[in-house]
Amino acid sequence: MNRRERTVSAEMHVNGTYILDTFNDYLEGNYYVNRKYQRKLVWTLEEKQAFIDTILHQYPVPIFLIAKYKMLPEEFYRKDIIDGLQRFNAIFSFIKNEFPVKFKDGSYYYFNTAALAGSEEMINSGILTQNDNRLDYQTSRKFLNYQLPVTTTEVDDTEVEEIFRRINSTGRKLSTQDLRQAGAVGLFSDLVRKTACYIRGDITENDLILLSEMPILSLSNNKLEYGIKVRETFWVKHDIITETNIRVSRDEEIIARIYGYMLLGNKASPTSQTLDSFYELNSSNNVALEKAIADVGILNLMDKFSKILADFNSIFESVNSNFSAIVFKTKVTGGKAKIFQAMFLALYELRENNKYINDFVAVAKSLSGIGDSECSEITNAREWSVTVRNNAIRRIKSILEPQMIKKIQSKGNSEWKLKLETQLLAASGSEQQMYDFKMGITDLDKGSRNKGCVSKIVKTLTSMANTQPNKEGVVIIGVADNLKAAKMHQSHYGSGWLEVNKCYVTGIDDELKKYWNNSVDKYTSYLEQVIAEEPVQDDVRSQILRNYEIIEYQGKTLIIMKCKNSGHSFTYDREFFEREGSSLKKVEIGSASFNELMTRTLQVERKSVTVSSLTAF
Repeated sequence: MNRRERTVSAEMHVNGTYILDTFNDYLEGNYYVNRKYQRKLVWTLEEKQAFIDTILHQYPVPIFLIAKYKMLPEEFYRKDIIDGLQRFNAIFSFIKNEFPVKFKDGSYYYFNTAALAGSEEMINSGILTQNDNRLDYQTSRKFLNYQLPVTTTEVDDTEVEEIFRRINSTGRKLSTQDLRQAGAVGLFSDLVRKTACYIRGDITENDLILLSEMPILSLSNNKLEYGIKVRETFWVKHDIITETNIRVSRDEEIIARIYGYMLLGNKASPTSQTLDSFYELNSSNNVALEKAIADVGILNLMDKFSKILADFNSIFESVNSNFSAIVFKTKVTGGKAKIFQAMFLALYELRENNKYINDFVAVAKSLSGIGDSECSEITNAREWSVTVRNNAIRRIKSILEPQMIKKIQSKGNSEWKLKLETQLLAASGSEQQMYDFKMGITDLDKGSRNKGCVSKIVKTLTSMANTQPNKEGVVIIGVADNLKAAKMHQSHYGSGWLEVNKCYVTGIDDELKKYWNNSVDKYTSYLEQVIAEEPVQDDVRSQILRNYEIIEYQGKTLIIMKCKNSGHSFTYDREFFEREGSSLKKVEIGSASFNELMTRTLQVERKSVTVSSLTAF
């Protein structure tokens, strides 16, 4: 496992830190969350309010634990939150007026932002809001001047993970699965976590993300509207597990058991004890899993999983229903997750034998009521044994196989399938600054080649490289950036799109056929010709031309344009630009923003820029 090049020290410091100082650190983007061991935002609104009430009454609170370090060759400190994620989020979201608290007279009050210097500017820029019925100024100032007990350490990543595991083994504990993941270092834990994120829709390219991005990547809660709508997740939509269980990572347990079967075979036990052994370093199961994953590859395994999942969805979508409604005719509360696993593994084994669904509607009808008729020992029995599971898989295979045909499938590019889906998820979530979409490079009104569009792509890539020098900027040609554009494409060409997490994949195939003599070579030659004349530095031009890729995604041709900083600020036509959301902002030479840009980009290590944008995978 790759470890970060960072400063390490055995020193530990304990001090009181004003809430005002922590909020300034938060605004400056100094607080990070490591998704390898940190859970999602899970506190309810009531838990947040109770914690804020504790501070307002000046009562003591538990210690916050921070890992402080510099990412070499950076000069500024980053701060990973080891313990205190939920509490920090409660504090900062209260200051931002995201919820009120009951105080003194029993009424609900919002934080008074006037207690913050520069609050009016922050409100105008959208960083803060101010609701009515605010706390008095003095109480809000007192809140900001409350000293949080903060312990800071600079130990290495491995020790940070161990500290996190130990802290959460006592007190208010993590769920069993969260603890398994938190204490595990290896390919299996990465595979399970990334697959779970992929299915929920909160996958990110990097494990280390800003604290401010956590709400976008967390499950919505009662009265807390986070980025992932829990009722729209795969697991809840199909009524496989409850909202409560997905919050305690029951989905990851299911995925881990499925991968255990896929990698170790049908003798792998589905018990909790066996599941524990999957994560236990140097256990026989863990060693076997790590070797199998290394041999097959995380991307290939995730690709297999995603294809089976797509078939599963297609079965029930074909009859406008869901898993639970079709499989159970009686009201069942137990065993749904087990029957899902059996069905998933039946589909997996059939696919491994080159058997593919020929008629999804017929499959859906054949599965009607099988939870009651074929799998009653799962829903009625407490134990989930190897024999019971394998018998269920065998029965479901016998039901599915008559509706399947045998054919040899082309391998395809599993790496790019997952890479693209990850990018589309990131582009519509927490990392949208580093992504942009273009439907094509043809002016649909005139039917002519749109040189300005290609120039805009290059300009956008240079601005992305300036904005986040350590990340790769990506522009995807063949994706509409909104539903209106997708409908315009449909009206012009008479063909539809694929929707992936609110992104609209149109492809460039219709454009090629109508305007480019169906030749992708002519299309890319024009791209290269325009880019070769763009007013950018030679190394930037060379990088863009060298690294673009043509891929096929579910029958749609796409072009991926990429650019990453190489140790200096990038210019476009002798001017500097940064990206704010989906817009480009000119950076005036000599301004404070310009000085920050110079510092930020010069700190990037001068290495090859052809790094895959899925290095975390």
